[in-house]
Amino acid sequence: MISTLTFIFSGAIFLYALLLVWTKDINLIRRHYAVKMKNKKVYATQFAKVLALTAIALALMGLLGFITENGLYLVGVFIVSFVVCIRIGIKFIEGTYK
Repeated sequence: MISTLTFIFSGAIFLYALLLVWTKDINLIRRHYAVKMKNKKVYATQFAKVLALTAIALALMGLLGFITENGLYLVGVFIVSFVVCIRIGIKFIEGTYK
């Protein structure tokens, strides 16, 4: 049950990221006015990449949920993959705005 829900939620985040990349509209990002940005289209694309990386962490948790029922493994994989994906996302953002 939880693996199905995480796949649905990660799919929704992927769709939102795809919509951001496709439209490049920063008005789809909540509190976009609080961020100082030079190029709004590049910001929307980079934000979508970070969202897609975050959805990968959820998809990995959902995949592991189909294999095992041990909640400790699920939470551990989610935390490790989430931290790794966010660190990769920060590298994307830093590379663009230096």
